[in-house]
Amino acid sequence: MTIKYFAALLIIIMLTACASPASPTSLLEALHAEGLQPIPLHTQAQNSRESDLLKGISPINYQLDKDEILKVYHFTSAQQLEKGQADFQTKQGLLSSHAPLIYTSENDLLLYYSGSSKYSYIQTPAINETQFGESLQRAVQALSNR
Repeated sequence: MTIKYFAALLIIIMLTACASPASPTSLLEALHAEGLQPIPLHTQAQNSRESDLLKGISPINYQLDKDEILKVYHFTSAQQLEKGQADFQTKQGLLSSHAPLIYTSENDLLLYYSGSSKYSYIQTPAINETQFGESLQRAVQALSNR
């Protein structure tokens, strides 16, 4: 009886160890799973500059590193997200300023401004030309796969 008990326990331990890790349930969990430690820069109330608003939504700004900023806009629906993206494209075209990498996850729009890119501030850098682009892409994909 002891050998059967031991064998069953060993099988349970092995199956538990082989199980895939739990999928992240939030954007911050996904970022942390990729080793990113985003630091909130401001509260939403402090972020209400007109130029930052997309369809009335203020971003939550995070600092990933010295010159690495992530702006996260949370929209209430997929339709609002599409309108926010269109609003951003219009504003970006008018400003002709630092072009971010753009990610979407569910109803969130993520704008990653990389200061580490050696390329033009108007041209969007490739993911591998930035410090955190690939990690952000994996985090967004992990949320999509849940």
